[in-house]
Amino acid sequence: MDDAANLVTARRMLMEKRTKLFWSPCAAHCLDLVLEDIRELSVFYNTIVNAKKITTYIYRHGQYSKGRELARPAMT
Repeated sequence: MDDAANLVTARRMLMEKRTKLFWSPCAAHCLDLVLEDIRELSVFYNTIVNAKKITTYIYRHGQYSKGRELARPAMT
């Protein structure tokens, strides 16, 4: 079972006991789904492909990245 399904199950169980509970879906998950859809749009597809090529080039040529990450991953 994926995290989204787990959250829906947990929400249902909580709302059965707490009828006044307000529930909102995870913003990070929703944004991730939106971005997955956007990357499939032809207007953005070529830009994303080119960005991946540039990123790959930079990482393969260490003098440009100096061994560092281009982005700092963080918890959401």
